[in-house]
Amino acid sequence: MNIREFKEIIFKEAEKRGITDFELFYQSNKSFKVNVFQGEIEKYYNNSSGGVSFKAIVKGKTGYAYSERLD
Repeated sequence: MNIREFKEIIFKEAEKRGITDFELFYQSNKSFKVNVFQGEIEKYYNNSSGGVSFKAIVKGKTGYAYSERLD
């Protein structure tokens, strides 16, 4: 599932439950690093990280949820 599909599901569910004040925040980071010594790859790193958070106000109270996985 990608973030656009996830957003549509969350927004529809919030509206269905009558939640009007909410926000969805998504962040994704990717990095790649290679160390080469005398023409040979010594080591490499391939990292990705990120997550999604949902915040809502319901009956004057704030709720918050966070996850690193969309599946």
